[in-house]
Amino acid sequence: MQDFFRVEGPFYRVMLKIWGLFVLNLLMLVTSLPILTMGASQTAGFTVTIRMISLGETRIVSTYFQSFKENLKQSTIVWSGMLVLSGILIINWSYLSTYNQLNSWVMIGVAIVTLIVANFFQFVFFYISRFEDSTKQVVINITKLPFHYPIRTLLLLLISIIPIIITLLSPYLVVFGLYISIFIGISFIHFLRTYLLLGLFRKI
Repeated sequence: MQDFFRVEGPFYRVMLKIWGLFVLNLLMLVTSLPILTMGASQTAGFTVTIRMISLGETRIVSTYFQSFKENLKQSTIVWSGMLVLSGILIINWSYLSTYNQLNSWVMIGVAIVTLIVANFFQFVFFYISRFEDSTKQVVINITKLPFHYPIRTLLLLLISIIPIIITLLSPYLVVFGLYISIFIGISFIHFLRTYLLLGLFRKI
């Protein structure tokens, strides 16, 4: 029992990881307040979680801001493009629902584009945190991934979407979800996605 609570024991390691995720969650929230820097915060978050899993990284703050600074330009360009695409998709979905066109061929096209954008989002910032490629090459490589690994792609998409769907089931769950997200929810999902993404990218 004493070994369980000692500095090198499992309890200490688990608590240290939880504290690291708490700090990471705070950093990601603060650096995402200007919406345009949200891409860079996602990339920096992946850099930290990759090192936490692979190297047992404990220098959360310095690692985060180093990655944030190094990838700010490219991540912001990619994120800005995704914001524009997301805005166009929202307008299209709003039009389809307003004019009762949800059974049309147009809706199928919009749904396909929405899935492509969602899949791109779940891969791109992890990719930027791992590799030094041009933005054009990033887009080309990320677009290929869902076709080569459809099952993992679907699993990652579900991990990202299911918590959002659950929190929207009732006002109480919305409040609870916001409360958890403020403290550790965002970084925990990031951490879980990193496990799956590392397994995927090791095959590439």
